[in-house]
Amino acid sequence: MPEIIYDMAEADYRAAPCRNASSLKDWASNPQRAKAKEDAPDKATPAMITGRMVHQFVLEPKRFKKEHFLAPDCKRNTKAGRELWEATLAANPKRTPVMEKDWVQFECMREAALAHPKGGAYLKMKGKTEVSIFWEDEATGQPCKGRIDKLTDRGGIIVDLKTCQDASPRAVARQVNMFNYALQAAFYTDGLMANGFDDVQFIFVFVEKTAPWSVSVVQLSDDYLAAGRKSYYKALENHKACHVADCFPGWDEIITLERPKWVEPWE
Repeated sequence: MPEIIYDMAEADYRAAPCRNASSLKDWASNPQRAKAKEDAPDKATPAMITGRMVHQFVLEPKRFKKEHFLAPDCKRNTKAGRELWEATLAANPKRTPVMEKDWVQFECMREAALAHPKGGAYLKMKGKTEVSIFWEDEATGQPCKGRIDKLTDRGGIIVDLKTCQDASPRAVARQVNMFNYALQAAFYTDGLMANGFDDVQFIFVFVEKTAPWSVSVVQLSDDYLAAGRKSYYKALENHKACHVADCFPGWDEIITLERPKWVEPWE
């Protein structure tokens, strides 16, 4: 079953009935939520759509300009503005309009990412973008899939582009923990290894969405990856066990929270 597809359409990838990193994050923590999303997948939010556009603008600029165009700066509440807008859409069939402020934002993010001494080096490496990988988890026998932002031709390096508000080490650490990026990194690493790769590196490139467009490059420690691997193992086991039992629990017990060290006790 292991397979790597370099030119698979995104719609075909999403339709493949396999476990992916995004769904496993919920199966690891809340099967109730995971099942709800399985039955009624979330629609892409404006933020998600913008994120995908940034990815394509940075990693596949030629494809982006083929599928999008710079929208005219016009007032569509006026007759002249509406006519210009409609004429521009008619002249660009099957292409998506992008407002000037968004286009400028994407350009700034791309320039910052490529100019970064480390991030730019990884992004400029020869390789393939939007690589689809498929494999079977040995322990549970479940089919798995991943969509890699960029896979370099040399050394099996996965480059994953993330947008953020703050690229400082502390803020990035919070984002990695909040969105369980360790699960994604371990899952994709193991997926490539199941496809015959030996020494896999997973590199995150974080780029801020606003000026000064700061960039940070992150690689998780072996210990952190081990925690991510444990998390996705638990998720796969939960997915299998919950479907066998037809039971999808949430948080049913009383939760006792301990006071964090940074919270001062009341006097």
